[in-house]
Amino acid sequence: MNTQSKHAANRDTPRPSHPQSERRPESRVPTRDLALGDVIDLCSRALLVIRSRLLAGAVAAAIVGGLVAFALLRSPPEYTARTVLFAQGTLEKVIGAQGNNSSNDALGLQLENTLRNHLSVMEGRSFQSRLIASLSPAERAAVAGPYLALGKVADDEFLHSLLESKITVERERGREFFTIDVKHRSAATALMLASRFSSAYLALVQSQFQDANKEGFTMLEAQAASLRKEIAKAEDERLDFRKQNQIMSMADSQGILAERLKRVDAALTDARILRIRIETELTQVRASTAASEFPWDNAYLANYGNNVSLHKELDALVNQRAVLAMRYGTEHFRMRDVNAAIAGVTADIRHNFGVATEDLDLQLKAARKTESDFQAVFDEGFGKSIETEKLASRSDIFATDIEVKRQNLLQLERKIAEAGLYSQLPVDFMQIAEPAFIVRPRVSVAAVKLALSGLVAVAVFLATPLIMDLLDPRLKSTSDPESLLPLRLLGAIPALPGPRKRPRAHVVRDGLDPASADAFGNVIGELDLISPRPFPKTILVSSTLAGEGKSVLVSNLAAAYAAHERRVVILDLDLRRPSQHLLQGAKGPGGFIPWFRAGLPSANLLQPEGPLGLQLLPSGAYLIPAGGEERGANHQLGSEPLAALVRELRLRFDVILIDTPPAGLFQDALQLSRFADERLLVARVARAPLSHIRKVIQDFDDAKARITGLVLNGFVPRHADKKLAYAYRGGRADYYSKRNAQGGPTGTPEVRSGSILVRGPSLPAS
Repeated sequence: MNTQSKHAANRDTPRPSHPQSERRPESRVPTRDLALGDVIDLCSRALLVIRSRLLAGAVAAAIVGGLVAFALLRSPPEYTARTVLFAQGTLEKVIGAQGNNSSNDALGLQLENTLRNHLSVMEGRSFQSRLIASLSPAERAAVAGPYLALGKVADDEFLHSLLESKITVERERGREFFTIDVKHRSAATALMLASRFSSAYLALVQSQFQDANKEGFTMLEAQAASLRKEIAKAEDERLDFRKQNQIMSMADSQGILAERLKRVDAALTDARILRIRIETELTQVRASTAASEFPWDNAYLANYGNNVSLHKELDALVNQRAVLAMRYGTEHFRMRDVNAAIAGVTADIRHNFGVATEDLDLQLKAARKTESDFQAVFDEGFGKSIETEKLASRSDIFATDIEVKRQNLLQLERKIAEAGLYSQLPVDFMQIAEPAFIVRPRVSVAAVKLALSGLVAVAVFLATPLIMDLLDPRLKSTSDPESLLPLRLLGAIPALPGPRKRPRAHVVRDGLDPASADAFGNVIGELDLISPRPFPKTILVSSTLAGEGKSVLVSNLAAAYAAHERRVVILDLDLRRPSQHLLQGAKGPGGFIPWFRAGLPSANLLQPEGPLGLQLLPSGAYLIPAGGEERGANHQLGSEPLAALVRELRLRFDVILIDTPPAGLFQDALQLSRFADERLLVARVARAPLSHIRKVIQDFDDAKARITGLVLNGFVPRHADKKLAYAYRGGRADYYSKRNAQGGPTGTPEVRSGSILVRGPSLPAS
């Protein structure tokens, strides 16, 4: 079979669909807790984002940190004056640590409450007003002057707000020391305010203590007198109640009632047992009578009256009848006499059974009547017992109420004694433990401000790249495509060397960078792995926006296929702004547009001198240039001659690479997609928004021409995900250096000046 027929057979062979290129249905992934690996991945992702925007982060950190440092260092420093007050309870002075544990606990609780009250008063607005009133006009000016704006007056409200922010009072729980810190821009003023605070509070406590003690003593005396009257009144009410209800003989009455209830309860129990026994016998008799005509198995019926003798007589007559029947037959006159006797005995037995049942019914009625009578007597006695208990309970309530009031009176008398003791003690339980002094910080204020500015700068340096990344709607890193787009990532092309497009278009052909050339080789390798479609195949390459590198990708893919000894042709159908002839340095009058305008001549169509201007490139690939620009090219791209041209190219080449306009701007790529077996979408980092890329993917899906995969272009290796970039620069460069140092394996392509020598296959004859 010749080459042409073989390619024709390949073309006619049914091609399987692309399962890998189909978008997989979304599966529900079970949720799980955040693991350590997830945290590490998030941190790695954040580091990549920060590293990709180092300059922006550094600029923002320098600006914000500098502004914060300027603002902090520009404000004048404040001095802190500190004084310490010591509070000792008066009870603790007198009693000390003596007494049992319960009294010590009560004393500690009372002392803690007193200290909390002191703290509340020191922080209250009322004492703050007292402190402000103690300041002279000169002192008020010294306190408010450094914080007053131009044209403002230091009124009481301003001083209140100033002192609330500058004075702090702290107390450690369980300690009797109060620490007062006063901040001010003047050290002398801070010392003055701290000293005035302690002296004003001591004066307040000493002036209020005696008055409060006298008022408390008077109030306690009044409460004690009232409580004594209530106790006397309760005693009188209790005596009257006892007389009216004869409470004095209540114990004897309760004993008699209890004894009577015991006897009645015993008789009631016996009656209840008898009634239950009779009910049981009656139930058994009725059940036996219903089950059998002669229930001799029931002991009560069998032994009732003369049933025992009748039972024996009946058995004898039955036996006699049996003997007579065997001897004389059933019609003998003696048989009639025996049958009559049996009938009479049977009637007597049945009568006895009925009488026995009626007798049990009468016994049951009598037993129930007896039980009911005893129950009524018991209920009456029990009711009287309950009434007696209620009277006793009310008497006990009177006694309990009187006892509680006596205990309250005892406590009041103790408090009165304590208040009298307080009034005789000196008012010195609040003392100044530490006079006011200026606190000298261990670290200078300037150093603290600079450190704070540095922390703010570091936070801005870290947050700025992350915020920019969060707000950036474009494709930003090598980890975005497979996580954010419904496409398989076929490969990632790094930012190629060279300031111009033309050198970047020949990275594979010229061997400018072996590692970069490998990136293009990985694309065609991945494409061959996921696609079962055999050669020849047509591959369409497009992008979302202009400038994403689709033409450069087409050029390097063509060189990579040619290096693998595939016959490849580039069909430049970007008729709006063609660039392949510029990238390849192609010259000549031919091209797709001149061929179309010339009426589609077929002579020497795929020869170098033909109307399509087919040219062999140094990489070994062929090029059919656009041959000009055509803005309204829709009628050409959708024509049957183009379909015939693609079919003809499939007979002559293994790979047809179609360069198209950006699919996000024009519909040309969608029109050409019906000629393609594989469709590649090029996306440059930080170029097209993700929403535009998703729109292009959806347009291809709607046209029933799913995109096979995505090629990420222009990523910076040091900013890339290491798993995808394969530690691009360091790892691959090291691998190639070691491989070359070892001499390389047999069959290694000849290298000359860093370029892989490739000889393109000759074009087969038509």
